[in-house]
Amino acid sequence: MKFDRIVKEGEIPFAQIKDEVDVIISLPKFKTHNLTTLTVAVKNIFGLVPGLHKVHCHKVAPNFRSFARLLTNVYKKARPHLSIVDGIIAMEGEGPSSGDPRFLGLVLAGADAVSVDAVAAKLIGLDPFSVPSTKYAHEAGLGQGELKNIEIKGESIERARAADFKLPKILMLYRLPNVLLRFLCRLLPFKMEMDPAKCNKCMLCRDICPEQAISEVQGRLRVDAKRCILCLCCSEMCPRNAVGLRLFKRRKIE
Repeated sequence: MKFDRIVKEGEIPFAQIKDEVDVIISLPKFKTHNLTTLTVAVKNIFGLVPGLHKVHCHKVAPNFRSFARLLTNVYKKARPHLSIVDGIIAMEGEGPSSGDPRFLGLVLAGADAVSVDAVAAKLIGLDPFSVPSTKYAHEAGLGQGELKNIEIKGESIERARAADFKLPKILMLYRLPNVLLRFLCRLLPFKMEMDPAKCNKCMLCRDICPEQAISEVQGRLRVDAKRCILCLCCSEMCPRNAVGLRLFKRRKIE
């Protein structure tokens, strides 16, 4: 596959097809995401970064804030002409791969992906600007994230709102400053863990890890917590939902 390259938050490779088509129509699924809060219209354009080249992007943007800025730069270079979001059966909880299906019965569509994401966030009770990619894209003038300035046709947000929509648990940590976040992730018993009952050792998680923190030890895949940056690439790539963030109970000292 051919790539063109730009320099924004490091070099980002794009599939050559981006420059060979007249129109880009994006068809995202409505899902939660452990790193980006939601993966809807803006995040979906990251799909134009091919295959394992996404690893490079996570390496140069290892936390949720820098990754959201990287997504904004990707979106700036490949803004879709139309985004159509499948929210009929959405995903809540530990998305984008280990969450639970949630019936919303909705289809969202718009020419401005930032506006689409803003409305999607409000539908599940979020402030649109609590989704970093929406905030940064709006501030960069790439779209409209202010709900009062968005014309909504069809069902109103009030009628379509989904009550008690579950978000990834790790988002509470991601609201902290970067220095404090990294400190707490080492202090608290959080780490990525493989479920041996589900893992078939396909090695996709190992190959996708930007910090090479995954290795096979005594017949099982394990994550080196000291190297892990909690980018959650392994969780997103695993086809069997065998890897995820776990909170371990500390042993009680007698």
